[in-house]
Amino acid sequence: HVSAYALTLENKTLLSHTEKKSGAPLINEHQQVEHYFEVQQRLIERGFEQYEVSNYARNKAYALHNKNYWKGFPYLGIGPGAHSYDGKYIRRWNVANNAQYIKQSDWFDTEELTDENRWNELWLTGLRTMEGVSQDSLEQFYRLTKNGFLKADRLSSLLFRV
Repeated sequence: HVSAYALTLENKTLLSHTEKKSGAPLINEHQQVEHYFEVQQRLIERGFEQYEVSNYARNKAYALHNKNYWKGFPYLGIGPGAHSYDGKYIRRWNVANNAQYIKQSDWFDTEELTDENRWNELWLTGLRTMEGVSQDSLEQFYRLTKNGFLKADRLSSLLFRV
């Protein structure tokens, strides 16, 4: 299994400071795209299957850990900067600073997701995968039947048929 993510420069790090001091990005967008496709080609040539934007595996040995994120399942994050999600509306994350985390390990931020947030995440995480967004996921989210009726509407039409 290989995870090949682009480097993100975090503020207040030596690498970020070096980039700011130079006045130019360490790597431009065109180079990032070239590197992405080079990594993709080399891994596929070596028998890896790309199953997510940044993840590759041989013999379908996919990282189950990440699938929880993509499918909107609940997960618990432990440690500095770790994120948790209840699978419905509440996302929580711990302070990322190690010293602050040790002093105040009960400190965290919480975000309550709206239906619009959840809908956007369904699409954004689903489109990272080779599976995309399934009709079943959409039906579950909107409680629709395969015919597009709201389940409650379908039930009422059956109950009140004249």
